[in-house]
Amino acid sequence: MGYALMTTDELLEQRQQIESELLGRIDEELATIEQRRSQLLAMKPAAKPEEPTKKKRAKSSRPPKFRNPSNPEQTWTGLGKPPIWISEHGREACLIPVEG
Repeated sequence: MGYALMTTDELLEQRQQIESELLGRIDEELATIEQRRSQLLAMKPAAKPEEPTKKKRAKSSRPPKFRNPSNPEQTWTGLGKPPIWISEHGREACLIPVEG
Protein backbone atom coordinates (compact mmCIF):
# COMPACT_ATOMS: atom_id res chain seq x y z
CA MET A 1 0.00 0.00 0.00
CA GLY A 2 1.50 3.36 -1.04
CA TYR A 3 1.57 6.38 1.21
CA ALA A 4 -0.72 8.31 -1.10
CA LEU A 5 -3.49 5.75 -0.56
CA MET A 6 -3.18 5.71 3.26
CA THR A 7 -5.39 7.76 5.52
CA THR A 8 -3.94 10.41 7.81
CA ASP A 9 -4.53 8.18 10.87
CA GLU A 10 -2.71 5.27 9.20
CA LEU A 11 0.20 7.54 8.30
CA LEU A 12 0.43 8.88 11.86
CA GLU A 13 0.34 5.36 13.30
CA GLN A 14 3.08 4.23 10.92
CA ARG A 15 5.11 7.29 11.84
CA GLN A 16 4.87 6.43 15.55
CA GLN A 17 5.95 2.85 14.83
CA ILE A 18 8.92 4.03 12.78
CA GLU A 19 9.96 6.54 15.47
CA SER A 20 9.78 3.97 18.27
CA GLU A 21 11.79 1.46 16.21
CA LEU A 22 14.31 4.15 15.31
CA LEU A 23 14.72 5.22 18.95
CA GLY A 24 15.36 1.61 19.94
CA ARG A 25 18.01 1.23 17.26
CA ILE A 26 19.64 4.52 18.23
CA ASP A 27 19.95 3.30 21.83
CA GLU A 28 21.49 0.02 20.62
CA GLU A 29 23.98 1.86 18.40
CA LEU A 30 24.97 4.23 21.19
CA ALA A 31 25.49 1.30 23.58
CA THR A 32 27.69 -0.44 20.99
CA ILE A 33 29.70 2.72 20.41
CA GLU A 34 30.16 3.29 24.14
CA GLN A 35 31.29 -0.31 24.65
CA ARG A 36 33.80 0.01 21.79
CA ARG A 37 35.01 3.33 23.18
CA SER A 38 35.60 1.76 26.58
CA GLN A 39 37.60 -1.05 24.97
CA LEU A 40 39.74 1.39 23.03
CA LEU A 41 40.37 3.60 26.05
CA ALA A 42 41.43 0.54 28.06
CA MET A 43 44.07 -0.25 25.41
CA LYS A 44 45.42 3.30 25.33
CA PRO A 45 48.58 3.77 27.41
CA ALA A 46 48.39 6.07 30.40
CA ALA A 47 49.12 9.68 29.61
CA LYS A 48 52.55 10.88 30.64
CA PRO A 49 52.65 13.91 32.88
CA GLU A 50 53.36 16.98 30.82
CA GLU A 51 56.81 18.43 31.09
CA PRO A 52 56.92 22.08 31.98
CA THR A 53 57.22 24.20 28.89
CA LYS A 54 60.40 26.11 28.32
CA LYS A 55 60.30 29.69 29.39
CA LYS A 56 60.40 32.19 26.59
CA ARG A 57 63.17 34.71 26.64
CA ALA A 58 62.18 38.17 27.69
CA LYS A 59 61.94 40.52 24.78
CA SER A 60 64.73 43.04 24.99
CA SER A 61 63.64 46.58 24.60
CA ARG A 62 65.79 48.59 22.26
CA PRO A 63 66.05 52.32 22.45
CA PRO A 64 64.39 54.16 19.57
CA LYS A 65 66.68 55.39 16.80
CA PHE A 66 64.15 57.46 14.88
CA ARG A 67 61.50 60.00 15.95
CA ASN A 68 58.67 61.46 13.90
CA PRO A 69 59.33 65.23 13.54
CA SER A 70 55.59 65.88 13.17
CA ASN A 71 54.66 63.85 16.26
CA PRO A 72 57.57 63.33 18.70
CA GLU A 73 55.63 60.63 20.56
CA GLN A 74 56.02 58.28 17.58
CA THR A 75 59.36 56.48 17.55
CA TRP A 76 60.91 53.54 15.71
CA THR A 77 63.84 51.32 16.71
CA GLY A 78 64.98 50.70 13.16
CA LEU A 79 63.90 47.06 13.21
CA GLY A 80 61.06 45.69 11.15
CA LYS A 81 58.96 47.49 8.60
CA PRO A 82 59.53 51.25 8.72
CA PRO A 83 56.53 53.41 9.54
CA ILE A 84 55.06 55.65 6.84
CA TRP A 85 56.40 58.82 8.40
CA ILE A 86 59.98 57.61 7.80
CA SER A 87 59.42 57.68 4.03
CA GLU A 88 57.62 61.02 4.27
CA HIS A 89 60.42 62.83 6.14
CA GLY A 90 63.46 60.72 5.25
CA ARG A 91 65.60 58.69 7.64
CA GLU A 92 68.18 61.43 8.23
CA ALA A 93 65.53 63.93 9.31
CA CYS A 94 64.07 61.45 11.79
CA LEU A 95 67.33 60.18 13.29
CA ILE A 96 67.63 60.70 17.04
CA PRO A 97 71.09 62.05 17.93
CA VAL A 98 73.20 59.68 20.03
CA GLU A 99 74.45 61.13 23.30
CA GLY A 100 77.60 59.90 24.84
